[in-house]
Amino acid sequence: MKDQSPKPKKCGTAAFMGNYLTNEDDTSYHMGPSILMLWRKCDGNKTIEELAKLMSEESTDTPEKEHTSPVIKEILDILEEKKLISYMKCKGS
Repeated sequence: MKDQSPKPKKCGTAAFMGNYLTNEDDTSYHMGPSILMLWRKCDGNKTIEELAKLMSEESTDTPEKEHTSPVIKEILDILEEKKLISYMKCKGS
């Protein structure tokens, strides 16, 4: 059976040394390092659970920083609201 889990794909571009993400509407947002790291991993092939595992393994934050699936989902919801990820095909992808 094919995996039907959501697989977010990044939209937009990173600018100004990667600290700002700009969506297709040319609106830019300054993002923290963990959010930028997560955004870069959204390639449309990884599920939320896979992203959470990667973030936990690669995090340089303090040990108490949790990257559980619910936390990752909340961050992805913010990125989706700002049109920086999509669960469907993005322009130019």
